[in-house]
Amino acid sequence: RPQRFPLGNQEFRGMAFNPADGYLYVASDRRILRVNTVTGGLDMPIAVPVNSVAGIGFGPSVWYLLEKGTGIIHSFDPKLQKVVSTFRTKLDTPFDLTVHRGNIWLSDGKHGILYRFSPERQVLSGSVRGPIENLRGITFAEGQLWMANREKGILERLPYTETERYIASGEKKYALKVKISFAAPAVPASHFLVMVPPNTESQRTRGIAS
Repeated sequence: RPQRFPLGNQEFRGMAFNPADGYLYVASDRRILRVNTVTGGLDMPIAVPVNSVAGIGFGPSVWYLLEKGTGIIHSFDPKLQKVVSTFRTKLDTPFDLTVHRGNIWLSDGKHGILYRFSPERQVLSGSVRGPIENLRGITFAEGQLWMANREKGILERLPYTETERYIASGEKKYALKVKISFAAPAVPASHFLVMVPPNTESQRTRGIAS
């Protein structure tokens, strides 16, 4: 049956599970609550210098805190108990944050787009459209991307593929007949020429005419 853990009379937003210590973390105004998922016990709140935390993600040595309504991500060092770096995503309506494979993912609650950022370079490294515009909770489970569809009241999985430069989802398959022309170097009669297929992002086929 469902379990309920009373956390006090305050407003809660982002929530994330930290596999490093097995605790559930809940975001609020200028604080983060650490909850024992077995007993429901509440540890002493962790004070953070962020007025309203909308999402939490966990890196190797820092926590990523999404500031509500600003699109700003703060890197918080839990040992030093202070923000060590900050960067602006230039997004107006991000609602949730999660971390996967070292990248920060944000959900846009107004336009239904998922954004991926590199925390080291502090740049956008890809985006993909979600199934609905009103995106809220997002998380990864066993490498799969899940999100809450509040309009239908269901959880949805979004299949996708990614590289360091782009993210793709919902592609259609087409059968193409391709003619390849190239200038081959002169090859002696006792030799043969090996052509290596495209294997990098810069060699992708582009501008296909219908």
